[in-house]
Amino acid sequence: MAGSCPTQASILLNEMDLLVNRFSYPVMQFSGAEVQVLFFLDFSTPNEIETKKILTNVRFIMKRKNPRKRQEIFNAAARLFARKGYDGTSIRELAETLKLQKGSLYYYFSSKEELLFELLDEYIADALAEVEKICAASDLEPTEKLERFMRFYTRFYAGDRDRLVLLINDIDKLGEEKRNRIIARERLYYRALTGIFAELKKSGIMKDIPDAIAAYAFFGMVHYTCKWFDGDGPVKAESLGEMFLEIFTRGIFIEKEKA
Repeated sequence: MAGSCPTQASILLNEMDLLVNRFSYPVMQFSGAEVQVLFFLDFSTPNEIETKKILTNVRFIMKRKNPRKRQEIFNAAARLFARKGYDGTSIRELAETLKLQKGSLYYYFSSKEELLFELLDEYIADALAEVEKICAASDLEPTEKLERFMRFYTRFYAGDRDRLVLLINDIDKLGEEKRNRIIARERLYYRALTGIFAELKKSGIMKDIPDAIAAYAFFGMVHYTCKWFDGDGPVKAESLGEMFLEIFTRGIFIEKEKA
C-alpha cells in the first residue's frame, strides 16, 4: 500500500475494524465480491469523494449483513419521531436510546432525513407487496379482493401508530425528491383500491359513487386512527379492520327481515 496515503488507508482500516469487531462479523462472512467493493478504491488519491465511496459501500454491506440492527434503528426512530416530533429528536438521542455511539448510526444512514425516508419507504413497500398480491389474485371475486384489501390496510396502518403518525405529520420534512417518491408509492394504494372498485362496478355490485370519494373516505377513516385508536385497548387492529369493513360495505343499520 502506498506509504504516501496513510489517511485514506487508515479510514478504510477503521471501517473494516468497525464491521469486523464492533458488530462481531467474522471476516469469512464477507464474500469476495463484498471485499472487492470495499477495496476497489484508489489509494493514490485520498479525497472527500473517495471517503464518501467508502461510507456508501460500508452502508451497503451493513444493510445486507445486519438487517436486525437496522430494524431496531427503524423502530426506535419511529417511536421517538412520533412522540417527540422529527425536529425534536436528535441523532444523539436516538443513539442513546439504542445504546450506540452517535457515529455508529452513520454506518447505516447518511443523515436523519435519509433515516426517515428509508423507514417510510420500506414500510410502504412491505404493504404494497401484500396489496399487489391481493389485486393480482385471479381466483378471488371482486368482493373478496375488497374485503382482503380493507382488512389488511386497516390492520397494517392502525396496528403501527408510530409509522402512521410519521406518514401523516412528517412527510414534509423530506426533500422534494424523496417526498415525491413516497407520495408516488402512496398513490399506488389509490390505484389498487379504485381498480377493485372498477371490477365491482363492472360486475354490477357497486353503486355509481365516484371512485375518488369512496377511496378517500376509506383511507381517511384508517389514517385518522392515529388520533384516537389504542392498539393496547380492548379492540385490536384486526378487529378494527372487520368493523371498518362492515361500516364501509354494509353500514351501521341492522337489516330487518322482510315479512
